[in-house]
Amino acid sequence: MLKLLSALVATLLFASSLCAEELFCLNAIEKGDQGARPVRCRVGETDPLNLKNNTDINSVMELFGLDPTTIVFKGCEGLGFHTYGTADSSGAKYLISYSSEANEKAIAAVIHELGHVVQLNYYGGYASLLKRYPSIRIELGADYLAGIAYKLVLNEKDLKGFEQNIELAGSYMPSSINDEHGNPSKRNQAFRLGVFDESNSQSAAKLHQNFQDNRYARIQ
Repeated sequence: MLKLLSALVATLLFASSLCAEELFCLNAIEKGDQGARPVRCRVGETDPLNLKNNTDINSVMELFGLDPTTIVFKGCEGLGFHTYGTADSSGAKYLISYSSEANEKAIAAVIHELGHVVQLNYYGGYASLLKRYPSIRIELGADYLAGIAYKLVLNEKDLKGFEQNIELAGSYMPSSINDEHGNPSKRNQAFRLGVFDESNSQSAAKLHQNFQDNRYARIQ
């Protein structure tokens, strides 16, 4: 879930990640209009699912044209799926956080987050991206890119299970006025537009642009 809630979040997106520097990683989990709770990661816990070396994740990064050295992963129990800007000492530009409790189910949600990295790279950062599209279009664009990834490199996985696991990135609350991810129906539609898209030869960034220009309007 790309945090698109306020100028404060915009600042956090490009600030050094607390996860890399502090003894504990604190992260707020949004649940519609309800309050947030802090999550503490165990000391020394960085990437417990070893996503950096995960074959599926690396295949998608290659498909999306992403440089693996610019992305680091941070996981712990209860941590949300988010994409942050980071000033990591290794030279990484982005930090993707995830819940280690999700185990293999985390893969689909992390690929949604990699879609956000595509967006941030192409549009030149958070501020430019948000000026171009409202939150829900950004989130559905990431779901669409996850569908592209499924079709081209992950199609041996169960389609329905993968589709459901994407929803780990974000939580939908029917009572929430400002839902930024879209309801499950819209997310499924965006994902399947990617799965059944016939435009295989374009870059991920160009496919995303085509989704926003020509395919988003199909979602009801």
